[in-house]
Amino acid sequence: MFWHALSLFLSPLYVFIARLTCDDRDRLILVLRQQVLILQRQQAGRRQTLTRTERLALVLACAGVARQRLLDVLMIVRPETLVRWHRQIVRRHWRLLSRRQRGRPQVDPEAERLVLRLAQENPRWGYTKIAGEMRKLGFRRFGRTTVRRILSQNGLARSPCRRRELSWAEFLGHYERFIWACDFFTVTTATLRTPYVLLVLEIGTRRIRFWNVSESPDGAWVVQQFRNLSVVSEQLPEYLLRDRDDKFSVRADALLQAADTQVIRLPVRSPDLNGHIERCIRTLREECLDRIIILNEGHLRWVLAEFVR
Repeated sequence: MFWHALSLFLSPLYVFIARLTCDDRDRLILVLRQQVLILQRQQAGRRQTLTRTERLALVLACAGVARQRLLDVLMIVRPETLVRWHRQIVRRHWRLLSRRQRGRPQVDPEAERLVLRLAQENPRWGYTKIAGEMRKLGFRRFGRTTVRRILSQNGLARSPCRRRELSWAEFLGHYERFIWACDFFTVTTATLRTPYVLLVLEIGTRRIRFWNVSESPDGAWVVQQFRNLSVVSEQLPEYLLRDRDDKFSVRADALLQAADTQVIRLPVRSPDLNGHIERCIRTLREECLDRIIILNEGHLRWVLAEFVR
């Protein structure tokens, strides 16, 4: 059985050499010889199908033999079967060559990460703009098609309408280092009294820069708190967001404007425009105030001081 397998393995080379040196009669003998080897192999291994090596040997042995003579010497297959095997061999040959010769080179993982970063940090940029920036950074022959494919694969495809208005959240994100926000919220004590808490939040760092408590805040009290804020803070912000509460008086706004702080009055009933401090108040309630019972104003001051610290 070993010699049968060895002869079948070496038969393609043997047949190719014989094709160059033998005449038609010898080629017919080779065809018959190959079929005998295949039948012996099948009888020894009890197989009914032909291997790729056996098919290749038959195809090479029959190459150049006239069709009429093939009908006389072929016993186990038909000429149409040989043609089909030859087509399969050609397809496998070109498939192997296509695997060796790769197409478009793959994108460097570092360049792909950089494209994703540019798209996330600059949502208004299109494919052409990102491709141009990549070429400026040293990635040559970087086209918009490559950018579009990378963004599409990661779910960051650009929308057709690239020119859109600047949203309020994007505006705050651009200038968050220069903007503070302030607002009031109430706390109900154990004796059902309702003190007011004034919070001043720095949007850029999410830090509470100032706070104070009063049971009856008015315009004069707010003016005094802004004076205290200018004392405890080394530098006041360029912008201060606030709602249209009556406790924020004209005197309070004038005091801030004298310190080069522009007061931005938000529209009526628009807490989403002051969402940073609203989220801070929600965190303060959920993680602290809703879990304990506030006894009085002094207890509230101690709890707030510990929370802020």
